[in-house]
Amino acid sequence: MTDTPPPPDAPVPAEDPFIVWTFRRTGGTTLRSIFFWLSRHAAWQDEAFNRDRELGAITRGFEESGDRAALDAAIAVVAAERRNLKHCIETVPYEVSSSLFRHASAQGYRH
Repeated sequence: MTDTPPPPDAPVPAEDPFIVWTFRRTGGTTLRSIFFWLSRHAAWQDEAFNRDRELGAITRGFEESGDRAALDAAIAVVAAERRNLKHCIETVPYEVSSSLFRHASAQGYRH
């Protein structure tokens, strides 16, 4: 630990959108609640990529087609909105989580 202040251009976590990556029943909702409260960004529904949630059509579409290019294009649009997200990685195909990580990182999300 240091008493040296961060440089003026250092990112402030609450200023960038973030994703809480979690497994079910591990306290992710509690962590998300604290972080979302501190953030100025809007948020997607918790576990939004689950098949029955607001971004579930992306997951279902990938499962039906296996089209990674279409998956990447859809997730790029989602990430560009820069909204916070709680994401349970075991509830969707690996490809969804992988694409989300890549596109969110490119948009400056914190993880």
